[in-house]
Amino acid sequence: MATLNQNMSKAQHRAEDTLGAVKDAVQDTASEIKRTAQEGLSQARDSASQYLQEGRERALEVERAVEKHIRHQPLQSLLIASGIGFLLGVLFVRR
Repeated sequence: MATLNQNMSKAQHRAEDTLGAVKDAVQDTASEIKRTAQEGLSQARDSASQYLQEGRERALEVERAVEKHIRHQPLQSLLIASGIGFLLGVLFVRR
């Protein structure tokens, strides 16, 4: 009977040790997944910020180019704007 109790006790300790090891492995894996996700999110945030900045710079370049064109050729710019307005008016009236 004592041997049976000793064997049961040893089995219980081994099970507890194994459970502890599994718990540690799961926690380590979860920590690694969390770290990887945070790194990916940080990289995505940096990329989005960079694309936003590049978009702003290009929009400013286009604005400056249009402004320069209007200042150098005001009559042509007025005629182009009138033509675009006329075409948009025709398109919206038809609908």
